[in-house]
Amino acid sequence: MGKAKQTLKCKGSSRVERQSAAECGLCALRNVLLPHRDAGVKLPSWDFLEKEARALEGGEADLLEVDAADVEDRADGAGNFGVEVLMVAASRQRIEDEPLSLEYWGGRHREASSGRECGFILGSGEHWWCIRRCGRNLAQWEEADSLGRPIGNQWQTDANLYDFLGKSDDTVLVLYPSEDSAASESGEHAEHDEFGESKEYMLVG
Repeated sequence: MGKAKQTLKCKGSSRVERQSAAECGLCALRNVLLPHRDAGVKLPSWDFLEKEARALEGGEADLLEVDAADVEDRADGAGNFGVEVLMVAASRQRIEDEPLSLEYWGGRHREASSGRECGFILGSGEHWWCIRRCGRNLAQWEEADSLGRPIGNQWQTDANLYDFLGKSDDTVLVLYPSEDSAASESGEHAEHDEFGESKEYMLVG
């Protein structure tokens, strides 16, 4: 599994991590967290997500090299990290000492996260991207994608975003503060709680 050089593209005050290999899961998680870096969040590294994938597979099992659409809880050989890997990695994150949880946006998680969302990760079955906070006091929303247009749709209010997400056919995961997230994942995988800026970056205007 190779490590690709990343590019951070800027549009105004927005920064978007661009993929140069099939690593959209990692980019989506890092992009959704970027607006919160000033609050102390550490962005997960490629190595960290790879360790999480191996831990979820169990022991020294090799990562499956299959199409991303066929992977639900692992990563393929190109780095398309699945839902379970992203959820566990997100639960290692903290914003201003609050643990985070990445869950399907629906039911009790939709209710519990309302007005407290840090961002959303969306999946089509072949690609991951995110919707994240932006603007003054992070009160607005923008779509950030590691492929295609770096900055896509934008929403001025939570209500407008909820309406959009409610009509979406894509998988929608919500990232929000949750007291339960750190405790539930702190046991067997604690040794994999590693972060770092292991990749190379360029800023381009």
